[in-house]
Amino acid sequence: MKFVYFILLILLCFNNVLFSQQISVDDSIGLESLIQDNLVDGCVDISNISSSVNGSSSGFASYAYFERDGSNFPFEKGIMLSTGGAASGGNPLRTSTLSEGSTTWGTDPDLEAALGTTNSYINATAIEFDFISISNQFQFNYLLASEEYFDINPCQFSDGFVFLIKEAGSADPYKNIALIPGTSIPVNTNTIHNEIFGICDAENEQYFEAYGLGDTNYNGRTTVLTASGIILPNVTYHIKLIIADQTDGTFDSAVFIEGDSFRTLDLGQDISTCAGSVDLNADIQNSLASYAWYRDNVLIAGETSSILNIVQDGTYKVEVAVPVNGTTCVEDDEIVIVLNTEESMNSISDYELCEDSGGNTFDLSTKDAELIPNIPLTFANYDFSYHFSDAEARSNSNEITTPIIDPPSPQEIFVRVQDSDSNCFAFTSFNLIVNPTPNIISPTPLKTCDGDDNPNGFAVIDLTQKNDEIIAGDSNLFVTYHQNSLDVLTGENPLTTYINSSTPADLIYVRVVNTITGCVTTSTLDVEIEISPIVNRDTQFINACDSDLDGNANFDLTEVIDPILNGLSGVSITFHLSIDEAESNTNAIADETNYEYINTDLEPGSATLYLRIEDDVTGCASVIPFEVHTNLLLTGTDTGDFALCDNNEDSTDSLDFNLFVIENTIANNLGVVNGLTEEISVTFFQSEEDRQNGNSLDKSILK
Repeated sequence: MKFVYFILLILLCFNNVLFSQQISVDDSIGLESLIQDNLVDGCVDISNISSSVNGSSSGFASYAYFERDGSNFPFEKGIMLSTGGAASGGNPLRTSTLSEGSTTWGTDPDLEAALGTTNSYINATAIEFDFISISNQFQFNYLLASEEYFDINPCQFSDGFVFLIKEAGSADPYKNIALIPGTSIPVNTNTIHNEIFGICDAENEQYFEAYGLGDTNYNGRTTVLTASGIILPNVTYHIKLIIADQTDGTFDSAVFIEGDSFRTLDLGQDISTCAGSVDLNADIQNSLASYAWYRDNVLIAGETSSILNIVQDGTYKVEVAVPVNGTTCVEDDEIVIVLNTEESMNSISDYELCEDSGGNTFDLSTKDAELIPNIPLTFANYDFSYHFSDAEARSNSNEITTPIIDPPSPQEIFVRVQDSDSNCFAFTSFNLIVNPTPNIISPTPLKTCDGDDNPNGFAVIDLTQKNDEIIAGDSNLFVTYHQNSLDVLTGENPLTTYINSSTPADLIYVRVVNTITGCVTTSTLDVEIEISPIVNRDTQFINACDSDLDGNANFDLTEVIDPILNGLSGVSITFHLSIDEAESNTNAIADETNYEYINTDLEPGSATLYLRIEDDVTGCASVIPFEVHTNLLLTGTDTGDFALCDNNEDSTDSLDFNLFVIENTIANNLGVVNGLTEEISVTFFQSEEDRQNGNSLDKSILK
């Protein structure tokens, strides 16, 4: 019993069938006409056609004639033998598994003998006949299709299938010619299939076409195969075609034989070769045969041998005539010959150098390492050479053996490769290209200001602000900056964050690479550092002493100028709401002596403003933040709770607070240094009653 494991595979196969045109099958044609009219092409006499076992015992024909009928089936027409009803193999579409045999439909003893089995098969279909040929060879094309190409069946089962031949009337055993090419292995679903993952490896997978092709009702099929044999001319042979189902009557199979493919003359496949000549052999080993050769349908005078030496391209045909019973029987075949072809060869990359004022030298031997892996694999014993023209490469003249100095750019170089064993050739070419060095603009000095909190002449400088000036809009150029002349040549250690190493001037090395060609040019960049105005950077405060505590107040911002400038002159001053506006010198506060601050929360508030001090000569600026408070004692001081930690286990002891320390904390470092008219003083009281009565604590006494 054969079991089905994966329903999904059935659905996939049937889904493919659903959208494909199928072959048409006609099982009404009689056996004699089926073979005589549809199998043989040429001087072959067929007789004694019979079928000793077939599906008639089950009420249907198991052999039939078929046509492609608009499908993609590889044969235009032919005959088929099946282990079920032949008509079920094509139109109309059948979605159920073809399993049409029965246990009363028996086997064929010659099949069992050829495969070395006993009673292993049932549902056999056999067609046999005698034939006589004028030739010493015969062949026909076929393929095997089967419902066994499903699930894991190819790993376990194989319906029987043989093409048997022997000399008629002899006691010789049959010889099976339905074999996997180059082996003695019979063709069946067990010997030809792809990998069934996790169950069995692929077997002769190159001869398995596919599943669910849809041009028949079978699940899968092989590629087109050829059965052939060597015989004696004018000798009667007996051939027997048999297919049978293994073990039971399920999962039918069929063999399809191409119509008129039973031929006795074959010149072989078309030939395309790099050789200058080739021999065609039409010898049928019949002493009565005569031969006539044609090139492009024109008779070649004087060529009557069975072998023809070809030295010109063309379509060649041979006609072999043999007298048979008072008439002349003629076999013919043709073949297309193309000589002196080139082996295809992958191209190799252009040889590019960057322009060098000292001269550009191309050493072609440096391309050998790239060329060799691209030489055709069929070349086992080869030589190659370089040439200035295609004609020189093909004639093997004027080989380039020395380096090429300063060629025009581009200069095409042609490569000739010759295989000594086959005398075959391959050709390719590449260009010599001299790429110009990047065309850049020498940068003007980068002037920068040291305006940080420590204006000492050393600063973090953004070198990339010079990129656009250097590359002048060429997007293919990439700029890096380096600390020394060695790194700029190698491209190593590009500067990402740059702090000048000397002041007031520093020298930076510029490297520019063309990202397309890889060519490099270098330059230098002078960096000039100016120190921004040196001023008092202690945060200054302006206190409006707003007694109504509504959060609104007007400020004279100029109050901070003197303490910040600390006597500095030669500068211009502006006030700004943000540091960005101050640094860019935009949106200066207009009414700096009557600046109105409004707190939307209607409570005392504060804001940070910015004073920009710009040197009138260098243009460098320092930006200093300062604060405005509607009531500094409320918004600038720290009046939070104060605590000490009692770390011992005595719950009755006490700790002393230093009120001077607490006073300094509350003052939050505010004082005259911040622009206040006097230092902040804090008075402490034991209770609200004491505060109302003016009974303050003595700050010198720890409590």
